[in-house]
Amino acid sequence: MVALLSMALFGAGSVLSGQSINWDLLNYHLYNPHAWWTGRWIIDVAPAQIQSFFNPLLHLPYYLAYQHLDHRLLAFVVGAVQGLAIVPLLLLARRVLPSGLSPWLVIAIAAFGVIGPVFLSEVGTVFGDALLGILIIAGLSMTMRTPASGQRLLAAGAVVGLAVGLKLTMAIFVPGVVLASLLMRPIADWWRALSFLGLGLAVGYTLVAGYWMWLMYQRYDSPLFPFFNQVFQSPWAGVGSFRDSRFLPSGLFDGLFKPLLAAIDHSKALELKYRGPRVLLLFLALPVAVWLLWRGRLAKPVAALLAFSAATFLAWSFGFGHYRYLVPIEMVAPIALSGLFLGAVPQTRHAVQLLLMVLVLSQLAIKIPKWGRADYGELMLDIQVPENAMVLLAGRAPLAWAALQLPDDVALVRVAGRYRGIGDQSLMGQRVRQSITEHDGGFWTLVLKSESELVERQLSAFDLRIERLQCRPIQTRAFYSLGSLLMQCPVLPIGQSVEQPL
Repeated sequence: MVALLSMALFGAGSVLSGQSINWDLLNYHLYNPHAWWTGRWIIDVAPAQIQSFFNPLLHLPYYLAYQHLDHRLLAFVVGAVQGLAIVPLLLLARRVLPSGLSPWLVIAIAAFGVIGPVFLSEVGTVFGDALLGILIIAGLSMTMRTPASGQRLLAAGAVVGLAVGLKLTMAIFVPGVVLASLLMRPIADWWRALSFLGLGLAVGYTLVAGYWMWLMYQRYDSPLFPFFNQVFQSPWAGVGSFRDSRFLPSGLFDGLFKPLLAAIDHSKALELKYRGPRVLLLFLALPVAVWLLWRGRLAKPVAALLAFSAATFLAWSFGFGHYRYLVPIEMVAPIALSGLFLGAVPQTRHAVQLLLMVLVLSQLAIKIPKWGRADYGELMLDIQVPENAMVLLAGRAPLAWAALQLPDDVALVRVAGRYRGIGDQSLMGQRVRQSITEHDGGFWTLVLKSESELVERQLSAFDLRIERLQCRPIQTRAFYSLGSLLMQCPVLPIGQSVEQPL
């Protein structure tokens, strides 16, 4: 009943929020599965920038439903699936919180896990952090059941491995899951637990990521292309890790105290304003947990969950530092804090009231980041290109979703962007120039009005220019994620007059 209520509430909330139009959706959430499903990734060149090479499997169900279902129904389904997060949270709460608590109190504490600021901001979206957080917490909960059979540990590892295979940033939770599992069992059982967990992780990861890694290796000589190219040395990209370094710590102090510093200045962890005291409270509670553990007053399940949180904080801070990737910690924080508090003080009525008051006050203090929404149907664009055309992309804007409204034989080629810039001498850069040089039809570009000068400069490196007099808007209004109207413009060789045919 609790699960059905949660699904209904989040499904309805998703529909009422409107169509998601966040940057990632416009850039690759729709494009990647579309390109793989239709085969157009063979003729396109990195239109979704560096994200063009992400595993499309996570977003494939959404893309197929987007193509065939009413978009309001799709929004409801996505929100309802996210509402299922209450199920593993309830299982975790029952294993961590002291026995004897009212079932309604356990449900209430678990329910706080699905109303954190970033979780709520992702309702109806397919960022993956909230969706895959369900798998992470499910796997964590399975490892914390004692005694745990080898099959259960294998299944727990596989569930977590699935999450990592679908989105590599989920790897920051692996150390914490392993550590929590070890703390829940005697040292003599550690090797067995590690063996089953490790095998499960490998199986789950390979099941959803193995094919894509093989495909990337076959095409670009690197199974994780373009990431870690300082190791794989693919000629298709420059030497470097290519990871997002915007939120990485500047030193050891910044890394160790990242949750505190991010609470003071949101820009250290997220591009949008947010506020979520629960993660900060959990971070500040860790020294208290160490003291209670030393005094022998910390229950094993609570210690395991706090160890999971501490390990994840470190992996997150030094691995990525992006707050959105920390959503599963945001989800388990109310359970961890409640377990710590109720284990440290007598479980009186006043103690429970104080706990609920703190949880409610922390909830009232949240600020939900806004990734952008639109009315249903506004993602459609009025694109008109002739046969044998090529669409060139430049600038910084996420535009690859336009591929869904182009013929499958019209190539999308990005000449500049986050992945490769002008002057790139890699094989990818050479392929861009070759695609333009060998094309015998007309050229077009999709450009934001606010980026027209930047795109003009970037096209000039290929001896091309925008014919601005023939630009036309292809949107009814500007999206929040774009900032200005999107236009379709013909592109001509520099020096060619407008009278000449494209």
